[in-house]
Parts: sequence; C-alpha cells; structure tokens
Amino acid sequence: MKRILYLLVLCILASAQIILGQSQETVIKSKPLAADDRGFSGYPNLRLQAEEVVKATVTGDFAKVIDFTHPKIVGLAGGREKMIEFMNSDFVQMKSDGFELVSVTVDEAVQIEEIENELFAVMMTTLKIKDPSGLTESKSSLVGISSDQGSNWTFVNGVGQERFNKMFSAALGRVTIPDEQPAKRIEN
Repeated sequence: MKRILYLLVLCILASAQIILGQSQETVIKSKPLAADDRGFSGYPNLRLQAEEVVKATVTGDFAKVIDFTHPKIVGLAGGREKMIEFMNSDFVQMKSDGFELVSVTVDEAVQIEEIENELFAVMMTTLKIKDPSGLTESKSSLVGISSDQGSNWTFVNGVGQERFNKMFSAALGRVTIPDEQPAKRIEN
C-alpha cells in the first residue's frame, strides 16, 4: 500500500516542511464552474497541459513532468537534475517490485480561484495502478497554477491541504485540496 501512495506523490519529492512567510491580505476572484465542460471553461490550456503532465508521468518522461512541476517543488527536491535522477531510479524500483502506473485521467476541475494575479485550479484525477495482486484505482487531486491568466500551467500534487497552505500562503483558506481517497481493488 505504501508503494501505491508513493506513486501518488511522484512529482512531490520534497520532505522538508516550509513556511513561506505570513499570510497576507489577498485579492480573490472565483470563476464559476460550468457543468457542461467539467470545469475547464475559459482555460483550454489547463486541460491540455494537465493531460500532458499525467501522460508524461505514466510513460516515465520525467524531464517533461518536471517541466510542468511548480518551481517551488523542483527547488525543494534539489533542482531539476536531482529530481529527474530520483524519479527515474524510483520508477525502475517500483517496476522491479511489480508496481506499474497504468493510467492517470484528469476528471474535472472542481475549483478555480484567482489570488494575487495567479490562477489556482484544483482538478480531480483517477489513477489506475497494477500491482502483483491485480489492479487498483484511486482518486487524487492535481493543482494547476498559472501566473499568465491560464496560458501556461505548472502543477502540484500529493501535498495535502496543510502542506499546500504552507507552500502557497496567499491561497490559505481559499483553495481547498480534497482529501485523498483510499485505493480500491478493481481487478484481481
């Protein structure tokens, strides 16, 4: 089970707790989510780039994953090269242990907020993981962050609400990270 959870946080390699200063007064604009487009209305690059990063994760293209990972995460992991090296070695180890990330699907955007000239988009994802016992499925979240009104996005996942609040103090109390859902067996 630890390996399954570890897959959920492939992109998040930082183990140190950080505090990025005191919470400041923030400017917030909420964008209502349209039911017909699963929450991506007005931000077509959000869906496209989120799908690119999850595809790169499944295929093991960690250089691309890091290109889409928020710079704070890359810095905490010791930089681009160190992060690539770690992700590659962990990917090989997981495969040798009989674990394989089969697919990650970007399901829907559940929240989009503009805070201090940055967009924060919380999306739900579905992960399918093959292990020696069969196939499991779990629900997780992926947070997209854009500082150019949605043209380009970087992503953060697997951090949980507390760590997210410490990393992005301006979003404290404004962006809600859904709780991780336990994995469920879908095939033996």
